[in-house]
Amino acid sequence: WRTPWRSNLLFMIFVSLFSAFMPIQVLGEMTSIGTLFAFVIVCIGIVIMRKTHPQTPRPFRRYLLVTALFAIGNSSDVFLLLRARQVGFQDTEVFILYALFNAVAVLSAYPAGTLSDKIGRRTVLTAGFLVFSAVYAGFGWALHAAWLWPLYAAYGLYNGMTQGMARAYAVDLAGPEHRATALG
Repeated sequence: WRTPWRSNLLFMIFVSLFSAFMPIQVLGEMTSIGTLFAFVIVCIGIVIMRKTHPQTPRPFRRYLLVTALFAIGNSSDVFLLLRARQVGFQDTEVFILYALFNAVAVLSAYPAGTLSDKIGRRTVLTAGFLVFSAVYAGFGWALHAAWLWPLYAAYGLYNGMTQGMARAYAVDLAGPEHRATALG
């Protein structure tokens, strides 16, 4: 149950380099379409799983439903970058904010995984979702650029607490016979 910090780090580097050379409006359009497509795929996957794998444990199916509903409320990260532009950040500063988010996410993933081994994945995952809720409220209320630095750091903490944890918890709920299906 190790947290995939290496893949997160590589992904952070790739996304950072890609976004550094792409206009922010194009990134926003690409991400919005990608988020919608991913949500549709998840919904189709849940319907297919219910038909083809009815023996899948109920707690796992309930978890999928809850995380799908949570995904509906989750906006694309690009909207948060656009929010940074709205409150006065320049393009280079937005890039630094996003790098801060990714750095905190990578640095917090391993400690969050270690903590989940001690107090349980569900507890850490729930705490991560609470951090997410507070951060999104903060983004809505942020009137000054200075507020976004701690908000982006906290958003990175949410990411580090939930990304690997959500996968590990799904595997826990699905049981050993459905492990590959859970990661799927």
